[in-house]
Amino acid sequence: MTYGWAILIVIIVAAALIALGIFNPATGHTAVGFQELGLPNDWAMASDGSFQIQIQNQLLTGTATHVNVTAEEKTSGTACTGSTTPSDVSLTQGSSQTFTIDCSNLGLASGDTYSIKVMIDYTTTLAHTDSGTVSGTVS
Repeated sequence: MTYGWAILIVIIVAAALIALGIFNPATGHTAVGFQELGLPNDWAMASDGSFQIQIQNQLLTGTATHVNVTAEEKTSGTACTGSTTPSDVSLTQGSSQTFTIDCSNLGLASGDTYSIKVMIDYTTTLAHTDSGTVSGTVS
């Protein structure tokens, strides 16, 4: 009887870990990093390679000026070679801006998973770079 309870507990714990996605961390809509400006509000990759990310100035006490965003595929390091719009914007504390980056050169199709390293260059009184990784599924 003692072994039966132990086996039951192991099965319950394993089921809980599977349900939480512990054994498949590459799926889902996740963001890591972004220590200075804070995590992005939202992001999406379309099947045409259009990558949109909404950045909000969540942590700075002042205004971030000359904000520019670049992106690259995390595993291969292949940079998104298309243009980024808008460029050279300002973000006051609490304000946000959606940036669109052309990542069509990555060749992702609908249903593919992606992991994109995002670099955010901005200026307060000094030049800064905040970076992190976002992942999800191409829509």
